[in-house]
Amino acid sequence: MKKKSTKMSKGKVIDGSMDVIGLISPIMTIPQVVTVWTTTNTQAISLPTWVTYIFISFAWVIYGVYRKEAPIIAANVLFLILDTALVIGMLK
Repeated sequence: MKKKSTKMSKGKVIDGSMDVIGLISPIMTIPQVVTVWTTTNTQAISLPTWVTYIFISFAWVIYGVYRKEAPIIAANVLFLILDTALVIGMLK
């Protein structure tokens, strides 16, 4: 019985860590979005890459909804918002 409890607590620690990492990842995109919107310097940024990120994030959101995994949904909705903001900033 102890092994099961230890296994469950390790799983919760790993899940919790991944939840935090899943939210930090999109937040790391914010400086790029700010740079694009404030300087309009997009020379070093690939539009096809960021559009692809939007489609990938959308697919992850659908998967998260299908699996009923709130952390996957939350992280990828953030990515969708930020990636879309970056693409719009590139196109303006």
